[in-house]
Amino acid sequence: RNASVSTGGVQQAKYLSIDRTGANYNSLDRAYGMSVRCIKSKLVTLEITDDTNGKVRAGKFVTFKFEFSKPVFGFTIKDVNIKNGTIKAGTTLTPVRTDNTLWTLVVRPAQEEDRNSGKPSKVSFLSVTVPAGSVVGTKDNENATKSSRRIELQTAPSFRSLWAVDASVNNNPSLADRITGIPDSRLELGDRQQLNDPHSWIEARVVNADGSKNYGSRAIFTLTYAESIYIRSIVIRETFNTREGGQTVWGIDSEGNQVRLYGFGRDTVVPANSNLRGFVNDRTIMLRPEVRKKGPFKIIKIVVGSGYRETPDAVDAIQINGTLEPPI
Repeated sequence: RNASVSTGGVQQAKYLSIDRTGANYNSLDRAYGMSVRCIKSKLVTLEITDDTNGKVRAGKFVTFKFEFSKPVFGFTIKDVNIKNGTIKAGTTLTPVRTDNTLWTLVVRPAQEEDRNSGKPSKVSFLSVTVPAGSVVGTKDNENATKSSRRIELQTAPSFRSLWAVDASVNNNPSLADRITGIPDSRLELGDRQQLNDPHSWIEARVVNADGSKNYGSRAIFTLTYAESIYIRSIVIRETFNTREGGQTVWGIDSEGNQVRLYGFGRDTVVPANSNLRGFVNDRTIMLRPEVRKKGPFKIIKIVVGSGYRETPDAVDAIQINGTLEPPI
């Protein structure tokens, strides 16, 4: 605390540091003719608010406001403690007023596991705290009080696994409706492949310039789904040949714009280690993390199959998997 001192009738001012709390304290040392007056610090209050109603959903950032009752100096991001969240990439603590009383900060809340995945998911909280005394006012005896804000996290994303409700294809278009809906029960994973199965879309032969025929056309499917989602993966139920393709994917947004979505493919084969071309299999296209943020999409275009063959490619169904909320 600051103290003023006078001695022996001589007008002289000095400051002492005296550890004393509570109300203003006065005492008189008669032996030395010295009076000591301790002055209580003036407190600067801090109010932290946010742009939520006390809860935050998946895919949402939170903007916090830090408003001081008086101008302060020395307030930096190091004075803000964040639990169950991180500062949004590319942002920092930002002053709003020129009088050093108001700042904002955008925070990315921790994202919970899917509550429907069978994994335990505890309700937790995002909190920000500014400890007492970490910020001082423009006068030395003005200390800011501690302040904190807590928000309930409800950031479990809403997952969707969707099969196409409408389909068209540039090759053998009359069979496009075989792609819609769930996989046919007679074409289960691990079943033996059947040439010209009546429940699958089957690649048509093309006639080459020299008059020869083969199955060399790469099929481009345009598929529509019931909901718009941020796509994480695409599963192609392949019932004959294929194995290649699928990495070439476009999402079509609500305005009709085509957005290239890059991914990498892997095959699920049943029985394990069996000959892929001899059994019905799933080819999964995992989209790269940076393109999962694009969307949402309810229409996609995808290339399936490649190269010139003596036998056709065949597909029974194509599924998309993802979330209603954007990944952040």
